[in-house]
Amino acid sequence: MSTALFRNVITRTGLILFCSITYSIPIAEAQSHPARVSSRRLQLKSGTEVTVGGYATHRPYRIAGPRGSVFKTFRVSNTYPVRRTSTLTKVLICIEGCTPLTPTSQMVTHLRGGKRVIIKGVLQDQGLLYAKTIQEDPSTPSTPTPRATPTTTPTLRATSTPSPRTPTATATPRGSSTRTPTPRPGTPTATPRSTPTATPRATNTATPRPSTPTATPAATSTNTPNPTSTATAVATATRTPTPTRPTGDAPLVRTAVNAQDASRFLHQATFGPTKAQIEALFARGQNGLESWINEQLNAPKCNHLPRLDAKQSQGGPVYVNETMEAWWYCAIRGQDELRQRVAFALSQIFVVSNTSSALDIQPFSLSSYYDLLVDNAFSNYRTLLERVTLHPTMGLYLSMLNNPKEDPANNRFPDENYAREVMQLFSIGLVQLNTDGSVKLDSRGLPIPTYNQPVIQDVAKALTGWTINRNGGVQWGFGGGDGIEPGRRRPMVPVQSQHSVSQKTILNGVVLPAGRSAEQDLKDTLDTIFNHPNVGPFISRQLIQRLVLSNPSPDYIQRVAAVFNNNGQGVRGDLAAVVKAILLDPEARLASYTNQFWYGHLREPVIVLSNILRAFSMAAENGRYDIWNLESPYELNQNPLRAPSVFNFFSPNYVLPGPLAEAGLYAPEFQITNATTSVARVNSLSGWSSNSRLNYTFEEGIAGNPTQLVDHLNLVLASGSLSTETKQSISSAIATMDANNRRARVTRAVLLVVSSPDYMVQK
Repeated sequence: MSTALFRNVITRTGLILFCSITYSIPIAEAQSHPARVSSRRLQLKSGTEVTVGGYATHRPYRIAGPRGSVFKTFRVSNTYPVRRTSTLTKVLICIEGCTPLTPTSQMVTHLRGGKRVIIKGVLQDQGLLYAKTIQEDPSTPSTPTPRATPTTTPTLRATSTPSPRTPTATATPRGSSTRTPTPRPGTPTATPRSTPTATPRATNTATPRPSTPTATPAATSTNTPNPTSTATAVATATRTPTPTRPTGDAPLVRTAVNAQDASRFLHQATFGPTKAQIEALFARGQNGLESWINEQLNAPKCNHLPRLDAKQSQGGPVYVNETMEAWWYCAIRGQDELRQRVAFALSQIFVVSNTSSALDIQPFSLSSYYDLLVDNAFSNYRTLLERVTLHPTMGLYLSMLNNPKEDPANNRFPDENYAREVMQLFSIGLVQLNTDGSVKLDSRGLPIPTYNQPVIQDVAKALTGWTINRNGGVQWGFGGGDGIEPGRRRPMVPVQSQHSVSQKTILNGVVLPAGRSAEQDLKDTLDTIFNHPNVGPFISRQLIQRLVLSNPSPDYIQRVAAVFNNNGQGVRGDLAAVVKAILLDPEARLASYTNQFWYGHLREPVIVLSNILRAFSMAAENGRYDIWNLESPYELNQNPLRAPSVFNFFSPNYVLPGPLAEAGLYAPEFQITNATTSVARVNSLSGWSSNSRLNYTFEEGIAGNPTQLVDHLNLVLASGSLSTETKQSISSAIATMDANNRRARVTRAVLLVVSSPDYMVQK
């Protein structure tokens, strides 16, 4: 995303510019009696087909369903269905001049006046549809005419921007009742449900972004578009001509062309580089990037559990804080820099969190689980999936541990928690995908669900009967006894008497015969998930988002997914090959893209802090990094292994209302970014940048020359992305400080760099 767009967002915090939609009620009625309808309330039965038509105006009208659900405004250049929590689902919205009538995810954004809107859908639940419209010309009931197009820019209405919805931690890890991230077009990922037992809904589809070729437009009427509103102009004024993105089998880029390129690569592949690492990578010359990756694949691993075990061996208690200290030690000091970075990305897909009451005092369980991600960051996805499934930490978090078979006589059925999330969040998502991440549609133009509730129920049965592997043998239940703590580190083991032996029909209609063992059912279930065609694009897109950019092109996703499907040697799920494909893809490497409005992503708070601590080689105090409790909104609002729910800190499909949404861009990290957290983050970073354990020896040596100091920090922290204006502003501010207090100059310069929009948007 462009820095200009980001600047626009952060400098106008608190404002939403509305150019909204008004709606008439069902089109057949609207055509016969469209005039002067100010409000209607319709009682509709389940299954009723509903078509709502109307015109965009310059005032924010809304359609609402039961329980206060609201459909706000919709983007003019594409098609979106209504909010998931409404009574309308499978909804199509077509706006005059739009691309094909394709069902996509709802978003809250702006619409220019004068655009005709048609909403079609099926009412899934009994409920009321509320509709509003303004006066329309009754003389032409069958072909309503747009309201007169104003000759001046419409008056924009400013209202308070709601803070992005941050999930609330609860006693259970699911969190689905407290978090409903806004979905986005083109999402090949799971969308959190509004109910605990939601069946996949047709809410996720692909919509071409401005740089993506579109299909043949659907038939539209001929009313003239309204002049672009100020809200639109703000977003579009920053756009520059977009170069053609690499298509097809674009060759990998294996060499850093300059120091800035080497720095960009290391910021994507690690928790942040030092000046020496940047220079060393650039000095590798031809194929230097690929050779660096190959070395990292075999670098010594930095694991967490040994540090906790060492603390315990000294006789002292081990708390959850030790888990955080171990995490930061490996992030800052580990030689396996790429492995640690990928493990963090995986931890945001295969989420566990000690905000769950089951894990809040389990430091060994958390570190053991994270070590699993570290150990398998470059293994096969199928191996990773099974080890995640059988790890007691995940078993505790998502209720697979000690999940018994069904007992219909006593109205007891297996817990469906893990069965649902292993499909929705860890592997395939809610709707069927093409290899490029776009959504497959049925003959009606609707997304095709990947599974339904009966599949969830049978997968849950297939995964019953697993418990902790204790020293004293297999024992069902949570009772104490020999081996309960060491057992939290070992894969769970089956208890056949607690496993469902009924016939099960799982994903893609695969039938598991009756009378089989827990091991057989688990193996075939995971094999079926692993071989689903969604896994490649679903996992590839999210890894690209975490490492490179929020809005990868369909071609980028397809190239990486193709490597997931076949690493060139006939192996499916090779994560090492996938990571290499992501980092060496021309869309990740070519600097010509970095000035485009769609490129890059907002740096996560944890990444910002790690950039500082690694760039200036923060020393460990007594071998420890006492960095705790960063998840507070008054600190960084993010902390490893402390996501608010299984849906991570933010949704991969989150869109920030305003210019970024206007530009059609995802912005996941903005879901934990608002006015309050932004100020708190700068305050927190102010303390960290002045920490006495940071080694500023080199920087203090050049602090007498503010321009040289800023140029150095621009390379190490921002990969050369600071604009001339930003560099001049920071240099001028540093020049006013006491030249003899060199460390104060350095700490202030570091803080100003990492607080600048040029840095915050990682290119």
